[in-house]
Amino acid sequence: METQTKTPNPFLAIWIKPRGTLRHILDTNPQQHVLLLAALSGIYRAFDNASKQSLGDSFAFLPLLAVCILAGGLIGIASVYITAELFRWAGSALDGKATSEEMRAALAWSALPDCVLLVIYIPILVIYGHKWFTSSPEWMSAELALAIIIVLAPIGIVMLAWRAFLFVKCLAEAHRFSAWRGLATGILGTAVVVVPLLVFFALF
Repeated sequence: METQTKTPNPFLAIWIKPRGTLRHILDTNPQQHVLLLAALSGIYRAFDNASKQSLGDSFAFLPLLAVCILAGGLIGIASVYITAELFRWAGSALDGKATSEEMRAALAWSALPDCVLLVIYIPILVIYGHKWFTSSPEWMSAELALAIIIVLAPIGIVMLAWRAFLFVKCLAEAHRFSAWRGLATGILGTAVVVVPLLVFFALF
């Protein structure tokens, strides 16, 4: 009787074996959870931007939540489709082989740290609600400020670093080349967008 090898959970395996995990996803079902991960990443970024920009000063809590969830999710999905074409082109310039579908999977799965941060956001929203999105410092106690510095800030830094790590590794695997070329692909694709914007703002 043959022993069946248990397929590893990609949500866990990709943290320590990103290339092998993504290759399994691409070879079996490249569409696996792509839309879900893209939407959750977009929702997290919407919440984060709303907090940084203190949008609670201008919007009530429930409409702000609705906009972050609906618009953030849609923007997250659209972003994966748009940037997938950008990084597919950047990688192909370096002899990469990824298809658009494979690149969407790479970008979506490399955004998994955003989903972790979104889970952390849930108790924050339950406890502090609308106040978390306002600029008023009156509601934030010294203890909460210290907790943010000691606990939340390091978690955010680690997730940001891991997101960059997964991004490079997943780009490389999707294009079937080295991590160094994956890094170059990320830099090239980002530069195509950032450099023209910098030139535009510098001129106008």
